[in-house]
Amino acid sequence: MACTSTPTLESILHNRSTDHYREFAAFVQETFCTENLSFWLAIQHYLDLCHRLGYGSLESLDDAIVLSKNNALFRFTVHERGIIDNKAFAEIQGACHAILYNHIRPNSPQEINIPCEMRQEILHLVQEDGNYHPAVFAAATESVVELMRANSFIPWTQRNQRSSFSSVRSNDDQALSVFRKMKRSLFGGSSTSTLVRPYLSAPSTPRSSGDSLRWSPWRKLQPR
Repeated sequence: MACTSTPTLESILHNRSTDHYREFAAFVQETFCTENLSFWLAIQHYLDLCHRLGYGSLESLDDAIVLSKNNALFRFTVHERGIIDNKAFAEIQGACHAILYNHIRPNSPQEINIPCEMRQEILHLVQEDGNYHPAVFAAATESVVELMRANSFIPWTQRNQRSSFSSVRSNDDQALSVFRKMKRSLFGGSSTSTLVRPYLSAPSTPRSSGDSLRWSPWRKLQPR
């Protein structure tokens, strides 16, 4: 990867126009772990849809927004559907049920791996109580992010680290190859050890009167 450091999972998910997100999404697809990312994206779409009604931060089922119509409180329940436009409420209701159908119900097309108690609570709140508040999915969203971190994000970062290490090794190998070619060009294929060997020691006696002793530059002086 081009960047020297990998951002956090949260920063990748919230910056979906970046190369990091595209590479991470491709890895999720390759490893057949799409249900977690698909659920998270569906929740973001649902939050954006609810945001059109003007809410700020709805982190609890007790949170509500005040609509301009008679200053009425709206908590995204079926009992308050008359407070907002019927078309808007139907859109919210449909998006919520789509999340149930695709991710929450047992044996759903992209069922997420959440505790049974959490699954049953979500189904009860929506199907029995008619509650479409975004906070209905808050605990499941947190759980899925942690699953995505363990099952996809950490393996993805580890693969990138191995790839970066292999790239460094490849560059080192290329540099070593260039060095060897230069050495062969300079020394005519002779190895360094061959060139140095005649100077490692001196002969015990001259072979002829014209010979002279050749001493190693690092020959130790003998004690007198």
